[in-house]
Amino acid sequence: MNSPTTSLPVNNAVTEQPSPNIDDILQEFQLFQMAVDIISRFKDEELDLSRAQSAYNDKTIKCFKILNSLPGINRSLDEQEQLLQSYKDILEKKSQLIEKLKKLELFSKYTNITGIIYQTTAISNNNNILLKEEDGDINLFLEETEYFETFFGDVDCFAISDCDVCTSIENCNYCTNTTFGDVGCIFASNTSMCNGCMWSDPHTCPSNGESSCDTYKSCRECSSGSPQCGWCTSTETCMSVTSNGYLCSDIECAGCVISSPLSCPTEQYKCADFTSPRNCTSNPQCGWCTSSKTCMDTTSNGYLCDSSQNCVGCLRTDPLDVPSLENSCSDFHSPRDCSSQPQCGWCTSSDTCVDVTSDGYICSPETCQGCIITDPLSAPFEYTFCANQTNCRECSTNPQCGWCTSSQTCMDTTSDGYLCEPNQCQGCLRTDPSSCPTGINTCQDFKTPRECSSNPQCAFCTSSNTCVDVTSDGYICAPETCLGCLVGDPQIAPILETFCSNQTSCRECSSNPRCGWCTSSQTCMDTTSNGYLCEPNQCQGCLRTDPLQCPAAVSSCQQYKYPRECSSQPLCGWCTSSNSCTDVTSNGYICAPEQCFGCLVTDPLQAPFGDTFCANQTSCRECSSNPRCGWCTSTNSCLDVTGNGYICDTNLDVCSGCLRTSPQQCPFSTKECVDFTECRTCSRQPNCGWCTSTGKCLETTSNGYLCQDTCSGCLRTEMKTCEQKCKPETIFAEKEDEDNDIVPITILK
Repeated sequence: MNSPTTSLPVNNAVTEQPSPNIDDILQEFQLFQMAVDIISRFKDEELDLSRAQSAYNDKTIKCFKILNSLPGINRSLDEQEQLLQSYKDILEKKSQLIEKLKKLELFSKYTNITGIIYQTTAISNNNNILLKEEDGDINLFLEETEYFETFFGDVDCFAISDCDVCTSIENCNYCTNTTFGDVGCIFASNTSMCNGCMWSDPHTCPSNGESSCDTYKSCRECSSGSPQCGWCTSTETCMSVTSNGYLCSDIECAGCVISSPLSCPTEQYKCADFTSPRNCTSNPQCGWCTSSKTCMDTTSNGYLCDSSQNCVGCLRTDPLDVPSLENSCSDFHSPRDCSSQPQCGWCTSSDTCVDVTSDGYICSPETCQGCIITDPLSAPFEYTFCANQTNCRECSTNPQCGWCTSSQTCMDTTSDGYLCEPNQCQGCLRTDPSSCPTGINTCQDFKTPRECSSNPQCAFCTSSNTCVDVTSDGYICAPETCLGCLVGDPQIAPILETFCSNQTSCRECSSNPRCGWCTSSQTCMDTTSNGYLCEPNQCQGCLRTDPLQCPAAVSSCQQYKYPRECSSQPLCGWCTSSNSCTDVTSNGYICAPEQCFGCLVTDPLQAPFGDTFCANQTSCRECSSNPRCGWCTSTNSCLDVTGNGYICDTNLDVCSGCLRTSPQQCPFSTKECVDFTECRTCSRQPNCGWCTSTGKCLETTSNGYLCQDTCSGCLRTEMKTCEQKCKPETIFAEKEDEDNDIVPITILK
């Protein structure tokens, strides 16, 4: 019998796996652990190798430092031989010093002291040490000989006569000239007792057998014989000097003291023996004086040795600073030859070659009022001078030459174009051929405006009618003056060979550039480019600068005799008061000084017809039919009126009645209102009215008022009212009284 089976519940969810630890991973991947171990070993070995490399580099650097510190490592074989010989000389001199010390009484006194047997033994054998170890370490010798310097503190320095012994003792110095007048050893603390050089080092003492400084008879022997000797250039003797080259004794040397043989002149010569600049300056510490033309002694930095000598010129110490061959600057006689030499300059005022400094200034006491030319490229060509040039182009082609327009001569100039001698030229200075007139001419040679203004920096003066010199910006060159205009452009100069003053009509004049017709003087005048007079206040009228501003046929407006003919011309106007044609401005004003008390008619459409004037009209219709004419009812005359119907002549009260400016305002016939004797015919006329009280036909305004007369009755201005009775009706109106005040009046209708 089978046992029953138990059914378990099924869980469909995914069970989360536990994360493995690092040990399990390393156990599973043993190869990885091995690789890590190998890599770490490599890293250790790489680190060791880096440390070994650094240690090697450090040792290499130390080795090089030690190698470089060895004596003679950077010296040539000759230099090493010289160094070795110097060491041998020093050791030999020290050996001789010790031998001298052994013979002194005070040395033997100290050698008997028991406490210093070891030291004295070492010292007594010091000579053997030196002989055996001449090429060895000299510090051994120095350490051994330091013993003596500790035992001579109470020694009497005055008792010592030998320089080597004296300078070996700490408190003693050797003096070349004591206050007692001799050479000897003194105490180091008594420096005031020494008037000469005072030596404290045995190295400075002359060796045995060496001569004293005064035994040397030449500069080279003196300066090379002993380090404490120097050659005086003024006394030509050898003197004792300090280690830095100063004289030991109080004997003065007015010259230089030469302590190096390289600074001595050529053998058997002195500076004063040289007679040419180049031979002089080729010798060390010799300088050529340009003023005295002598060779003088100089210091190493180029100053004069002898202060009593005076060179007022330049002092040349370099052969490159003197002229070639045996010449001096004054031997050159042309600008280019002169300026080609070093430190020579050509003086333009004296036309001579002078000495100059390195920066181009003249050497005193020479003076030059002009320029100094030190560059051959800036000098005139070949053997010419500026003063020899005879025209502008020839002059300005040469460097540093300029043509003066006032004097018409060629003058010397600086490199930037200024005069070498200021205030020498009152006019313009031409330094460029392009600024000169054509050929060999001057501006004054040209006689016509166009010919003149076609040349560079020439301009025609309209007041003098001459050609003058001008600057590059068009101003006249002083001292010339021009009261008129300057015409420098041929395009705006009068045509051909004419002048403005030669023109006789407005059109002919204004057709020429820079010419204008004056309406008051009826002459042609010179004008500026913008139409102003060259000479102000010369014309009181208008100035016509355009032919379109001139009358068509005749030369002036005054020649026209009728209004329409006059006003048809450009800038002409008819004056109604004078009944004449006059000149007017472009905006219609009369040209001064003319006057017109009437109207000025400038439009032919507003002028009277034909050849008539307003004053010639005899009827209202005839008058008012003409433009700018009006019929006066009070005077029964035709008057000139403005465009808006006012009387032109405002100075006279010429019309007290009405002014008729249109034919529609006039009676139908040639009759006037007063000519009608009956109400119907009167009132039928324009601007006529019948007065019932006087029985007359009167002039009225367009709105029915009386022009000037009075009527106490009714005023009939319509024909249909003639049969009606007069009904007095007061109508208030206004009228001006004698004082031009507005007052009320009564009109009956």
